[in-house]
Amino acid sequence: MEKERLNYGETFCDAIDIIVSEKLKALKFDVTKVCTIVSNIYKDLGRYTVQEENIKYEAYSTNKDYAVDDVVLVTIPNGDYSM
Repeated sequence: MEKERLNYGETFCDAIDIIVSEKLKALKFDVTKVCTIVSNIYKDLGRYTVQEENIKYEAYSTNKDYAVDDVVLVTIPNGDYSM
């Protein structure tokens, strides 16, 4: 009966993969969403109501020329909609 040899390189890489995967799960990233402007009554303040699928929220921009029904990209800092 032949003894199975331990592959240290593969074991090391597997361990690193587990560690890195867990660290990546804990990281927060900015998320960019495609939204539609549904209200621009406060556009002079750079504040718009946007809709992403069935969710509506306020978004801010230095561009004060967006019109209702314009499609825009909205960045969600750290994926946290409350920011």
